[in-house]
Amino acid sequence: MDAEIEQTVEELLAKYEQLAEKIGGLLKREQANLKSGHSLAATVDEKKHLLDKIVAMNQVLRDYGENRVRLTDSVKTKVEHLQNKLMLILKMDRAVEKAYLSASSPAPNDLKLKPVPSRVNRAYVS
Repeated sequence: MDAEIEQTVEELLAKYEQLAEKIGGLLKREQANLKSGHSLAATVDEKKHLLDKIVAMNQVLRDYGENRVRLTDSVKTKVEHLQNKLMLILKMDRAVEKAYLSASSPAPNDLKLKPVPSRVNRAYVS
């Protein structure tokens, strides 16, 4: 593989990892905001900006995808590491979303279920 392309791929992966770290940090802040009862409105714009950047970077990585066979083992290892990191970020994002939804939905405190007598119970009572 051409050394210039190899360096470009490694630089791109390093930038991608930095961006993933920023997204992970943002999600941690969102979790802290939810736990302290604050809104996620403060991080919405930053999150949208970071997501736009990672989508663009994904496209650049896809462009390198056709050269995947020629990537060195160290670059392939780095890609696997980034994939694992992104899976953790997705899990964290899902946890933040779940916490947000449970915090924003009204709690059913007044939900009182009245037991309904079953057929068996009615048969013994009669």
